[in-house]
Amino acid sequence: MTYNNQTILSSEFEKIVLKFGKIIIKNRKKILNQFDLSFTQFEILTAIFDSSNKGEDLIQIRLSDITLIDAMTVSTVLRCLQKKGLVKRERDEINTRILKITLSEQGELIYNQIICELEKVRINFHKGFDKILLLKLRLKLEQSLSKYYFI
Repeated sequence: MTYNNQTILSSEFEKIVLKFGKIIIKNRKKILNQFDLSFTQFEILTAIFDSSNKGEDLIQIRLSDITLIDAMTVSTVLRCLQKKGLVKRERDEINTRILKITLSEQGELIYNQIICELEKVRINFHKGFDKILLLKLRLKLEQSLSKYYFI
């Protein structure tokens, strides 16, 4: 099998993106440990926060779709987050089979503290990068991602 320059470039780019991803996840886990949260718990908190900011009601199956986490895991994580006092699950007034999911006041407070800590790391991590170049790269990656990931 022969490799052309494009294949090699794509392969090297993929390796760098994966390394960046690993470093980002490692830093994120380090911060989350300070708040006694797992990466999965934070993903779910983020999805709840984002939906709330958009004014969207969120139910468990939609949360599973957004995060790409199976429904059983989402259920287990939500129960844990509820015990920690970070999320609320309330019955819908019209369809009582539906549980709407929101962050509690404590959940919002903790989430915002985590975001502040992550932002400090992010600023350091991206120092020296051209902002326009980062924006262009983000847009290209989002376009590519949209071919494989539908919500």
